[in-house]
Amino acid sequence: AQLKKISISGGAPMTLCDAGVVRDARWGRDGTIVYADVTKGVMRVSANGGTPETLVKLTGDYLVHPQILPDGKTILYSQLTADKSQVKIQSLESGEQKVLFEGDCAQYIPTGHLVYMTRNNLLAVPFDPDSLKATGGSVPIIEGIFRAGSIYAPQFAFCDSGTLVYMSGGSPNAVEGTLVWVDREGREEPLGAMPDAYEDPSISPDGAWIAYSIAGDGNEDIWVYDIARGTKTRLTFDAANDFSPIWTPDSKRIIFCSERAGRQSIFWKAADGAGKVEQIASVSNGWIWPTSLSKDGNILFFGQATTADTSGNNIGMLSMEGDRTPKLLLQGKYGEFNPQISPDGRWLAYESNESGPSQREVYVRPFPDVDSGGKWQVSTNGGNNALWSPDGRTLFYVGPDGAMAVSVETDPTFRLETPRKLFSGPYLDWDICPDGKRFLTVKAKRDETSEDESATAGPRKINVVMNWFEELKERVPVP
Repeated sequence: AQLKKISISGGAPMTLCDAGVVRDARWGRDGTIVYADVTKGVMRVSANGGTPETLVKLTGDYLVHPQILPDGKTILYSQLTADKSQVKIQSLESGEQKVLFEGDCAQYIPTGHLVYMTRNNLLAVPFDPDSLKATGGSVPIIEGIFRAGSIYAPQFAFCDSGTLVYMSGGSPNAVEGTLVWVDREGREEPLGAMPDAYEDPSISPDGAWIAYSIAGDGNEDIWVYDIARGTKTRLTFDAANDFSPIWTPDSKRIIFCSERAGRQSIFWKAADGAGKVEQIASVSNGWIWPTSLSKDGNILFFGQATTADTSGNNIGMLSMEGDRTPKLLLQGKYGEFNPQISPDGRWLAYESNESGPSQREVYVRPFPDVDSGGKWQVSTNGGNNALWSPDGRTLFYVGPDGAMAVSVETDPTFRLETPRKLFSGPYLDWDICPDGKRFLTVKAKRDETSEDESATAGPRKINVVMNWFEELKERVPVP
């Protein structure tokens, strides 16, 4: 990845430096830009480009939202650990660190305040930039600021003139849709569930249940839908985001990704809601999320973003037996995504951007010999969201023109036929039924609304507050 800048009047973007996984970037008054690189730490680079320097070295936890304070000698940032978030400062001269308080997303503003977040709430505290100490108590300012489906991305910003902009309500990434069945000829049948911000639908192996996440109102949770009864039940209740559900082969447990440990890690829970959520796996140098499970339930495949790889995404596996230690399968200078194991456990489909950073293609490698057993490109003009048919004889993926199917032969050698189009439409996510005859998809509701109504899908409200600094100084006086 690269950090770039572009003039607000247009023109070609300018590359400033190579970067890993960048979460935040802020302009300094000294002609530099500080940014958080999840793979390295807090970095600084000239606004004219050059070699970045490390200001705060990564030690295993996330370092985000950096800002150089007015003295030019102190960096403000947030450190996210497994169980809490802290606002910290560090001297750029001595390297001495100090914890200010719990919270994250802190910013110093010219009124003499630090504003910061706890969950979805914005707070302010008087702060002396000379002594580097809070000079009063914290005061809640705004509730319900949306975090865009991630603990790292609150939706608010200030400008020095005193204007505040923030987003409240729904997600800018969540599109309200309906769950529909679609057969291989493109014929639709509504599931019957009410429209909502559905993501990652997953059908249980026995065909009786559907797990999905709902991304809305500033939080994402896992729900379970009873197909026969037409009812849904909420499975997770944590304030952190829970998403990407997949079923165990016996249809009794749901494996999912959660941010409840301070970083994206893998958990599971009984599908009927009984018992507690249990953590399956996490990594100290990145975050992981589940993508598929072998038919016997013994091997879990996952996607991982890691500090060891500047491409940002790798794929790996872990045994569901023993100590469940994560192991990377594919890692390199390209990004690899969404590993899907074949029903017979011999072939691994995945996506890679090796043909270009702006386009993914679907590939297949033998498993477990992923390194030296060969590689085949499945898609021909871009592809993602690969699925195996239950009999393992067809690979499905989503291409630029819609849903595609590729017949697969594995005996005596692996061979792929030419991709053929199945159907197209405003479908966002999908899964295949255990009988292989139809798919469950999320159909974007915007396709069924007027242009004016479609424009409102996603974020509920963008708020602009003029002269907000004056209001802040009245509500939170600076000594």
